[in-house]
Amino acid sequence: MKPYLVVYATRDGHTFRIADHIADALRERRIEVRTRNAASWQADGLFGYSGVLLLSPVHGGMHAREMIRFVRSHCSELLELSARMLSVSLHQARVDAPLDRVARLDPAPETPQRADERRQSEQKVRQYAAMFCAETGFPQSRIIPVAGALVYSRYGLLKRLVMQHIAGQMGAAHDTTRDYDYTNWRQIDQLAAELAQDPRLSVRGTGEPFSFRHFDQPRPAPHLHRVR
Repeated sequence: MKPYLVVYATRDGHTFRIADHIADALRERRIEVRTRNAASWQADGLFGYSGVLLLSPVHGGMHAREMIRFVRSHCSELLELSARMLSVSLHQARVDAPLDRVARLDPAPETPQRADERRQSEQKVRQYAAMFCAETGFPQSRIIPVAGALVYSRYGLLKRLVMQHIAGQMGAAHDTTRDYDYTNWRQIDQLAAELAQDPRLSVRGTGEPFSFRHFDQPRPAPHLHRVR
């Protein structure tokens, strides 16, 4: 059986962490997985793989340039392999739930302002996906938004100050002495479980087809891990 391919781009390690988590979950189900960084991809083609999952962070309103190049170069193969992409961003955390409530684990009720902020972030997430698709030819229906993290401990001084400012504007945690992980890991586990059921990948050859959560599907509640 052909191995499954997980291709990621990463800036501060968090998107790699998600990619590695999914790869490990598939391996636990006896599925052979290859994990590759898009920045160092050297293979000619993708037809030696049973399927592909892509992961890219969004920084400065754009997905990683190396992922854009990778998808642009292999778009026809990715479409034939029914590839999906996880788009990892801080805005998606506010889509899932207002960031200040997540950061403080605050059960405060929703307000009109918070609802409006969430709608603005959802529009941003859609815009990022649309830009990526316009540059690569990848279909937007195959992009899955995922909440990212504020990894202050891995930022240089300048980036830490910039991200602290952005986080403050968004209502996110801006205490730079700790890291804040807004990724919904239950969602990631569900994605891995559903992916493993694809008959092209499962060693048992049984299961249901993909049912990834896309833009028009219900959002699960966020799950916060704080990393000190």
